[in-house]
Amino acid sequence: MSVLAAIYITRCRCASAELDDGSKYLAAFIIAMVLMAFGAVPLYVLGVTYIDDASPHCTASIHMG
Repeated sequence: MSVLAAIYITRCRCASAELDDGSKYLAAFIIAMVLMAFGAVPLYVLGVTYIDDASPHCTASIHMG
């Protein structure tokens, strides 16, 4: 086995190891974002309804933006 082949094999192993480590963090980040989205959905759905019911009709549009 030549020196160039050994360097190539070493680089491939390092590159695949780096991808494995990064993919774990990416998966954790995606799962966290999905959980955060599930928690935020009721705020957007029920928040507008609550503001509409709790505030006077003339100022409800100001509060909702």
